[in-house]
Amino acid sequence: MTHQEIIDRVARGAELPSRRTAEHVTRAVLETLTQMVDEAATRKLATGLPAQTAAYIHDGSNGRRQPPSADLDAFLDRIAGRLALTRPDALRVSRKVVETLTDAAGEDAILAIRKELPSNWVGLFEKPRPTYYAPPPPPPPSPA
Repeated sequence: MTHQEIIDRVARGAELPSRRTAEHVTRAVLETLTQMVDEAATRKLATGLPAQTAAYIHDGSNGRRQPPSADLDAFLDRIAGRLALTRPDALRVSRKVVETLTDAAGEDAILAIRKELPSNWVGLFEKPRPTYYAPPPPPPPSPA
């Protein structure tokens, strides 16, 4: 998958207004996420990505590694703050980035990242379930 394809998929899947926004979102999620895992997991992910996308990892790390937060909410707050989003929107776009990176770099690369994070981060790696709405019941029959 090319860098263009990654950005296009994030833009479409996260329903973002532009490719530029999708680039910004992808960069923010990659930089923030890879700062929280060890260098081996980061390298594994980077090797599976196009050079232009992998550069987001290297640009954001600059040797800074931060221990993962005890909860996913702190990560989402960082993403929300960087991108001026609500926490639910931060989760939605982060999931789309992770899903796209999984397709681009492979399950093993994302699994290496996931193994470094506390188990309560599972919500970032799961696809949201579709919401189904039951149609309203028909009106009662009119008296004849």
